[in-house]
Amino acid sequence: MADSKYAEDEFLDLYRKCLERDIEKLDRNLSESKYTEYSKVIITLESLGVDTISEYPDFFDRLHEFDKVNSQGMNGSIWSLIALCCSDKVYDNNKDLAQKYGNYIIENRLEDGGYNVTGDKSDVDVSAMAVIALSNYEYRIENSIDDDLKNDDLGINENLDKIKETINNVTKFILSKQNDEGFFESMDTVNSESLSYAVIAMGEAGVKDFDYNRAIQNIFE
Repeated sequence: MADSKYAEDEFLDLYRKCLERDIEKLDRNLSESKYTEYSKVIITLESLGVDTISEYPDFFDRLHEFDKVNSQGMNGSIWSLIALCCSDKVYDNNKDLAQKYGNYIIENRLEDGGYNVTGDKSDVDVSAMAVIALSNYEYRIENSIDDDLKNDDLGINENLDKIKETINNVTKFILSKQNDEGFFESMDTVNSESLSYAVIAMGEAGVKDFDYNRAIQNIFE
C-alpha cells in the first residue's frame, strides 16, 4: 500500500508504529526457524520510510546466517535477496551478501526450468518470486555499475549475464504453465495468487509478450 500510494500517510504511520511496537514486544526475535520473517519486515519497514540499516542492523545479522535462512528451502534465499535489494542504501551496504544469495538462486535452478521450496518439480509461485528477486537484483547492479567498475572487488558485473539468462529461462518456464484461459496453478490447483505472482514477475522482468489485461481481469474473477 505504501509503494502504490493508495493509503493515507496517517494510516501508514499508525501501521509502522504498531509494527515496531510488536517487534519490540518480541525483543526483536521474530523467529528462530522462519528467517523469511526478518526479510519481510525489512521490506515492509523500508517501504514505510524506516532506515533499517541504522535502526535494525540485527535483522541483517540474521540474514548473514546463510544455513538457517535456507533451512526454509529456496524461499529463504529468494526473500533475503528481495530484502537486500529493497532500497539503494540496503543494497549498497550488503552487496556481498546479495551476491551470495543471487548466486545461490542462479546455481540451484531445477532441471525443468524453475524453482520450488523443496523437491525437483518447479512451482509457478516460487519461480515467480525468484524472477522478482533476480529482477530487483539486476536493477540494483545496473544502477550502481559505475561505482562497481571503479571498485569491482565483489565481481558483481560478471554476474549480470547469468542473472539475465536465468530470468529469461524462468519466465519461459512460467509462461509454459499458463493454461488456455490464462490462469496458472500451484500445487495442482488453479488460483488467483499464482496468477498475481506471475503478473508481478512478468512486469519486473519486462516481458512484453504477456497479456497483462487478461491476467488482471482473471485475478478479479
